[in-house]
Amino acid sequence: MPENVQWFVDRYTWQDQRVISSEADLPRILAPLIELVAGSADQG
Repeated sequence: MPENVQWFVDRYTWQDQRVISSEADLPRILAPLIELVAGSADQG
């Protein structure tokens, strides 16, 4: 896993698990992660 993606995952998983309170929250949480992964793929 790319280092910056691991950082992103760590940063969000250490927070209170209520961050993901419903499936409706997933797009809000995943959108920046998808952008990060897409950016990593572009650089690689």
